Amino acid sequence: FQSAARDFASRSQSASLLGSFFTADDWYTDADSNVYELPTFLGNHDMGRIGNFVRVDNAGAAETELVQRDRLAHELMYLSRGNPVVYYGDEQGFTGAGGDQLARQTMFASQVPEYLQDDLLGTDSTHAVANFDPTHPLYQAISGLAGLTKEHPALRDGAHQSRYASDGPGIYAFSRVDRAEQREYIVALNNSETAQSAAIPTFMSDNGFARPYGQGPDTASTGADRALLLTVPALSTVLFF
Repeated sequence: FQSAARDFASRSQSASLLGSFFTADDWYTDADSNVYELPTFLGNHDMGRIGNFVRVDNAGAAETELVQRDRLAHELMYLSRGNPVVYYGDEQGFTGAGGDQLARQTMFASQVPEYLQDDLLGTDSTHAVANFDPTHPLYQAISGLAGLTKEHPALRDGAHQSRYASDGPGIYAFSRVDRAEQREYIVALNNSETAQSAAIPTFMSDNGFARPYGQGPDTASTGADRALLLTVPALSTVLFF
């Protein structure tokens, strides 16, 4: 998952590659476990942080874009199947310069010379001071995603079904469906640097959907063909149910 998420959110590789990754989920099914039980993560203390991957993959990009790509990776992790794991400090824009000890910054003020050189995402702060800022844009984004999945349990435990994938940078969309409620959630992520539109297949014809997350119209509906026509802003995610 980590590699697929980086390729999609940070490197803007074809959305179809991400779709193929999720299509292979049955490989993780055996007599007493499945892919829904597995932890998912974007980086860790050994390989390095998602903030560093985003910066390396998009050298010269504006800070705004780097934060958008970091947030997009977290949206994918929180809204898709599995159990999301946030490496401490990612919510404060920690980057580091690599893996292992270069990715083990303290949340408290540091005196480590290598850490003091880090350029954090989404903030002017440095590791010379403690970083526990609940107003940081990534803290706000991750906290919001955690609250969203708590309010809508299907986004944590519901069946994950791929619905649409662009043949290049663009939209990857999937459904989450709770076994008890049988309500379909449509998640659409766009890894392109421009807004993208797509007709997303759903289970229901002539059905109305509301948008609890993302930017765009508050409502959308399917026609007789059961397709939900969505426009997803650049490097962002929309959710309808």
